[in-house]
Amino acid sequence: MPKRSKDTSVLVVVPHGDDEVLGFAGAIQYFKKQRAKVVVHFSHISQATDRKTKQFNDIQKSMKILKYQMSFNSITAWDLDGDRSNVLRFEKLVNEHKPDYLFIPHPGDSHQDHVNLHNTIRSAVRVNKTSGHIVPKILLGEIISSTDNTFNISNNFNPNFYIPMDLNMMDNKCEALQAYSGEVVSDPHPRSSDGLWVVARKRGQECGQRFAEAFQLMRWIA
Repeated sequence: MPKRSKDTSVLVVVPHGDDEVLGFAGAIQYFKKQRAKVVVHFSHISQATDRKTKQFNDIQKSMKILKYQMSFNSITAWDLDGDRSNVLRFEKLVNEHKPDYLFIPHPGDSHQDHVNLHNTIRSAVRVNKTSGHIVPKILLGEIISSTDNTFNISNNFNPNFYIPMDLNMMDNKCEALQAYSGEVVSDPHPRSSDGLWVVARKRGQECGQRFAEAFQLMRWIA
């Protein structure tokens, strides 16, 4: 990709903490190196309960490692499904940040909250809106242990866009995952440090790099 500047805006939208690490840590670091503004928006996060407060604190640990800015609101996975008011909330989010690049979950993920979030955002970023920011570049991420665990054979993840990662970026990705102590599983589960290395190596081989994150291009307006 061409060099980016501090004027470039990148928005990553995920349901909850650890999704930004599993699917987008390489992209976050790539754009931060290019001095872009990177915001990660967590759609299911609040400080309303002890459980969510722990995850909120874990997100802050991840944020310090990957150096993104955090945005959040509390919308349950089921409220996202077909709720017009939440489409409007994401339209407002997009108009606020005016991203040049938008990263979101893949619609074939095995987790229903990922699917509902994708469908809601897809409605919010349609190009035939009467007003508001049109996102020129939208990419669907591979959230390990969800995108790779789908039974939706008619809507599989088909990567056609890669972001290379070096050893330092991989180390940061693994360290950020460890911030979510309650989510890390031991090998051979994909949501483990070993799992991150295996997937990054495989995606790297697909694009002639040592390590990489893979994405499926949804929109690209030059």
